[in-house]
Formats: sequence, structure tokens, C-alpha cells
Amino acid sequence: MSALNRFLGAGCLIGVMTSLMPTAILAQQRSGVEIWAQTCRNCHKIQPPNRYTPDQWSTLVVHMSVYTRMTDAEADAVLQFLQGGAKPVRLGPSIITTDPAELFSSLCSPCHGSMGKGDGPVSPWLEPRPVDLTDPELQRSRTDAELEAVLQNGKRSMPGFGNQLTPEQISALVNYVRSLGGK
Repeated sequence: MSALNRFLGAGCLIGVMTSLMPTAILAQQRSGVEIWAQTCRNCHKIQPPNRYTPDQWSTLVVHMSVYTRMTDAEADAVLQFLQGGAKPVRLGPSIITTDPAELFSSLCSPCHGSMGKGDGPVSPWLEPRPVDLTDPELQRSRTDAELEAVLQNGKRSMPGFGNQLTPEQISALVNYVRSLGGK
């Protein structure tokens, strides 16, 4: 067997092995900028790291990682890249603030927009689009318990926040959503 045939055979073997490797292993080898370029760039232009706070970047990446089916490792790498190499700030099981306006701004406004109209910066890339929380029909047709369940467990493209918020914070967010509809 010639050296060229051995080289080509080895190249094919490496290609086959790489295609069979779990995504998590491959993600460890790719940087945040590479993942962003291969996944996010299709829809998004790069934003300056100071466009959003670290918590807002974290929320955006959590939402988009659900939408794009990124692994946790990929999402963390993209988050580091978007935060300008800063240490990732992941939403943990204890979000300290109890101010519903701050909670809404951090967790909900990336998709629902600052006024709750479903026009947040992430909304154009979500299917289905985020609902308009100010819509009187939506406000009438959902009970507080239904809104709490969506916040807790998520629905369609919306992730759940049950492992990050206390029941009191979820209840405060429901009241805040109700205030957006004038109730």
C-alpha cells in the first residue's frame, strides 16, 4: 500500500470517527466563537458585550440553546464569548431579587419585550413567536394557575423557571404580567 493510500485511508478513518463522536466531545474542542459562527450567525449579527447585562446574556443564551438544541457545554462557550470572555453567569437556583419588574426584565423581556408585547430582541427567531402579554384576550383566557404553570414548567419555545425561582417570585411575576394587561 502506497504512502498516499495509507494517508487517505487514515483521513477517511478520522473523518468517520469524528462524525460518530458525541456532540459533547466535539463541543469541548470548539470555542464559543466557533459555535456562534456555526450556529448563531445564521440569524444574528454579533452584538457588543455591553449591549446586555451578564444576566440578560445568560437568559438569552438559555432561551436560544433550547431553540437550537445546544448542549450545556456549547451554551457555556457561547455565553463566555458573548460576555467578552467574562466568567459565565448562569441563572442558578437562587435568583436573589424579589422585585417583579427586575425579574421580568431579566427573564422575560428578551423574548416578550420590555412592555410584554412579544417583541423582545430574541422574538424574531422563535417559533412560535412569544405571546403579547398585554393582549386583553390572553389576559382573560388564562388563570393565574395557568400562568404560574407556564412560568414553572415552560411551554413550547419558552423554558421553565421552576428550578430558578421561588413560588413567591413566580406569583409576583404573574401579578406583574397581569399589570401589563391593565388588570
